[in-house]
Amino acid sequence: MARPMLFGAQSLNGETMTHATEPPVAVAQLAPTPARPANDLTGSFSGIAAVGAAFVGFLSYGRSPDALTTGIAMGVTFVGAIVGLHVLNFVFRLAVMLAKVAIPVLVVLLVGCAQTQAMRTTPLDEAAANASRSEAMLSRLVGSWRLTGTIAGQSAVHDVEAEWTLQRNYVRINEVSRERGDNGLPAYEATILIGWLDDHYVCFWFDNTEVASGDVTCRAAESSDSIPFEFRDAEGALILTNTFTYDGADDTWRWRLDNIQDGASQMFGDVTLRRE
Repeated sequence: MARPMLFGAQSLNGETMTHATEPPVAVAQLAPTPARPANDLTGSFSGIAAVGAAFVGFLSYGRSPDALTTGIAMGVTFVGAIVGLHVLNFVFRLAVMLAKVAIPVLVVLLVGCAQTQAMRTTPLDEAAANASRSEAMLSRLVGSWRLTGTIAGQSAVHDVEAEWTLQRNYVRINEVSRERGDNGLPAYEATILIGWLDDHYVCFWFDNTEVASGDVTCRAAESSDSIPFEFRDAEGALILTNTFTYDGADDTWRWRLDNIQDGASQMFGDVTLRRE
């Protein structure tokens, strides 16, 4: 009869014997080497200093082959290089740190200054600047002029006088043609008042062609070298334009008049004013 096989035991002469278990062996674990900080440049500085010291030693030994002198020179160079490199590194890091603080502060200051400047430029300031420019433009109209050119297909010569009036709120233009009508009076006479209101020019044009009904309005937007008057009827439709354009080169004005019919423009007059 076969003997049974017992796991962990052997049967010998009817006796059961167990195997002796060996004690576990302790495995020594090495402590992990502490990681060097990413910004630790000591090794690099030492290498650079060593190269510099070796170079100085080579030069020193070449001039004076004395081991003690060469060793002192190399040592002083090595220590000086280490100190110098650490000082430079400190200064660089300090500059970077200050820059990280200074740049945001500078940006905040610049934005604040820009906002302050924008706040200082108020609508009132802008309106005053526009009024100043418009007054300068209207002042160029002041004086005595001779108007020549073509109006309604006919040659025209008019005398024009312009002056400030009503405490400099308006420039008043008196225009009188030299041509005479059948009654012996000037063929054309007009009194024109031009002023500045908020952000545009206003114009009141009275002449001998008819009595003004008040239905027609006249205004012009600001422009650097012209006053582009637009005449509109009671419904707001554009019926006439009269653009005053100043030529600073020879101190003259050009008046260009256009009738507007169904949106189409047709020239009515083109005249030039020259000082007398």
